[in-house]
Amino acid sequence: MERVPETDAYRGVADDDALVRLVDELSTEHGLEFITTRRLLCLLAGTRPTDVASLVRGTGASRRRVEEVLARLTDHLDDTADGYRVRPSAVPTLRRLARCDALLPAGFTDPPPDRRWTQLRERMRVAAAGLPPSVWRLDHVPATADTAVRRAYALWANYELAGNHVLCLGDHDLTSIALTLVSPEVAVTVVDIDERILDHIATLADDWRLPVRCAFADLRAELPPSLRDGVDLVFTDPPYTPAGIELFLARGVGALRRRRGGRVLFCYSHNERQPARGLEVQNVVSGLHLAVEGVLPRFNAFDGAESIGSHSALWICQPTANAWPAAERRTGAVAIYTRGRQAEETAARPVASVPARLRGYVPLDEGAAVQLVGTGDGAPLSLDTLLRTEPPAGQGGLVRPGAVLLADLTEVHPSYAYRLLLRGLPVRRAVFAVSAQARKLGLHAADHPVWRLVAAKYRLGFDGADVIDATASPIEEVPEELRTARYVLDHPKARLAGAWREALVAQARRQGRVLVKNQARQLIAASVDPRSIEDRYLCELPERVLGAVARAMLAAVAVPEPVSEPVSDIVPAQPIVKHS
Repeated sequence: MERVPETDAYRGVADDDALVRLVDELSTEHGLEFITTRRLLCLLAGTRPTDVASLVRGTGASRRRVEEVLARLTDHLDDTADGYRVRPSAVPTLRRLARCDALLPAGFTDPPPDRRWTQLRERMRVAAAGLPPSVWRLDHVPATADTAVRRAYALWANYELAGNHVLCLGDHDLTSIALTLVSPEVAVTVVDIDERILDHIATLADDWRLPVRCAFADLRAELPPSLRDGVDLVFTDPPYTPAGIELFLARGVGALRRRRGGRVLFCYSHNERQPARGLEVQNVVSGLHLAVEGVLPRFNAFDGAESIGSHSALWICQPTANAWPAAERRTGAVAIYTRGRQAEETAARPVASVPARLRGYVPLDEGAAVQLVGTGDGAPLSLDTLLRTEPPAGQGGLVRPGAVLLADLTEVHPSYAYRLLLRGLPVRRAVFAVSAQARKLGLHAADHPVWRLVAAKYRLGFDGADVIDATASPIEEVPEELRTARYVLDHPKARLAGAWREALVAQARRQGRVLVKNQARQLIAASVDPRSIEDRYLCELPERVLGAVARAMLAAVAVPEPVSEPVSDIVPAQPIVKHS
């Protein structure tokens, strides 16, 4: 934190440093709720002493919280008959550390009608104008620009965003953009199944220099593995069905850090003639062991959604200790939407036995251990269970090494055909059935850059419009130009940036040259934006980034001449550090 210059009024540098450390500790311990602590610190730094009851009323903090903070501030407080006050010598430092001038009134209200918020609304209208058309089957109904601003204001006013991580599960409304325009100190990650939305958000973030990063996932299959236990607040406007809300909330809980203060905020309303529908959603929330702190009616406004009055409520939830185990027990439902082939009402329809058809690809005399994976209730192994246990972030894998995997992927995004292989499943062969959407998206073609990347480890066959057959290749058959990609695919538990760096170091060693890690990082940075792959696994990158990574890995990389630095400065290649 920024230091205040010492003056004669200060008791000394040591006291100032102690106050800095104390506020840092409180910020780390209180997380999102540190904003309430900031209000408490600012009241104590006021001109008059304040008693405990007034501190409770003025901040909304519990009496226990107030007393704990007072106890830790003892060396910096004057305790008078009228209450507590920070000693005058510490007031400037404390006000700066608590950022008292930046505090907004607590509460979920509309932003004030001043120029700053008017300009933000106009900017959000510009951002929304470039959105791709809504996808009917994904329940896309655009929220108004005013709603995106209202959400950003509410989050900024009520939670400590600076230094924390917010996850948007789906973001057709560009809440991530509004939030980072308001609070550029917060890190935001957007997860979406619609690559067009991810592209639009990534472009806005690049053009406007916003701290927003994107990851791809079909939440029916998985949460991106790099986000597990990694965020502080989740915001989502899910499909308005009980199954959709349960799925999105369970994935959101799985992303939260297991510490005090996390929050899940979601949007939902039902038709006034269907109160039973609202009760179902309440039961879903309760079943996930989420405590409802508040429900704000008509908080979100939409251009459409007339069946619910073009508005929905904002639900504010706090996870209890049992929320994480409850979320882990939830399996990914397929029929979660209100419309289309995967609407909730179609969940009971008969499903063709795709895995049975795939068995024809395995000769009876091959003697292979066959594992069937699907998305329906009758699948021997569900896709989301498989993805929670296998690399890159799983443990106790369910795929038997050397098995033949027959997977029905017709109900999830077709890119999971190659995303499963990028995860490093220990299979000898995999046969995937995909939906017809694969051809429409250009994913069912051997010359697709990602399939060319996958070819570093698998021999590929494309049968008709809906079957992809992959057989593992021994490393001896891999040509030199594919060895970098093969190294990365062989280390699925390593984050991409680290695995790629080590692959380049290994390539240089095979060529009889020495490449230090910083040089490898520079080669990577010259090929792709390093921010787009930072802390990410290969399998969760949006297609645009994944394609750029594939093209960069497959390109002929010019390894520099032997370095001229002293030998002591050269760092030898180290084994990949695996993340569980």
